[in-house]
Amino acid sequence: LEYAICHNTISWRRLLVFGVLAPIMMGGAVELAQAYLTTCRSGDWLDAACNALGTLIGAATGCGAIYYRQHR
Repeated sequence: LEYAICHNTISWRRLLVFGVLAPIMMGGAVELAQAYLTTCRSGDWLDAACNALGTLIGAATGCGAIYYRQHR
């Protein structure tokens, strides 16, 4: 939403990369770091999947808000 407020035109490619793909990759990286770089935490693929689902729900909500803002 902040991106849409600060820019007149929306680059959907940029929004896809930095608003969806990067957070999903970061969630996966955190789970891998927990699994392989710590002794007191464990990585879980289900956590990574839930993180990705949350990102997708947030992105869908944000896209809906952008659409509403542009068409009101």
